[in-house]
Amino acid sequence: MIIISIDGLRPDALDLADTPTMDDLKAKGVYCPNAQTVKITYTLPSHASMLSGMLPEKHGILWGLPYIGWPGMNGPTLFNVAHDAGLKTAMVYGKEKLNYLVLPNSVDELYSADVHDPEIKDRAVEYIQAGLPNVLFIHFPDTDRVGHDYGWMSTNQFYAIT
Repeated sequence: MIIISIDGLRPDALDLADTPTMDDLKAKGVYCPNAQTVKITYTLPSHASMLSGMLPEKHGILWGLPYIGWPGMNGPTLFNVAHDAGLKTAMVYGKEKLNYLVLPNSVDELYSADVHDPEIKDRAVEYIQAGLPNVLFIHFPDTDRVGHDYGWMSTNQFYAIT
């Protein structure tokens, strides 16, 4: 199973952008255009909910930036469950703050760096070519970064999406 997160991407933007690769993935995989994020729409709480199935009030991540003294995420993620079942797990993500979502003994292979989408893609391809993990999470950060810098649904953001 491969979970792809394009941070900051609205489903309607994906429909408007020229995305032949994503169109192919949507046709061959599972795509949910009606998926909704949690009400706290920052990267950390929304990804914690995505990977744990819990609302922010339950998993405990209610803010967008990590802070000193953070007690940790409450409860397991998909990666804990998969790892405990003997499945091989991997995560590749482009915002180091997502490290706060990785609980002990849950991820076999991890690449975390504040980098851009091409490096994330290259690292994910390396993991897949080395032997696809059973569960792989890939997080692309650039659409969110460009949205914050230039505006949501802007020409620059559409360029980042493609």
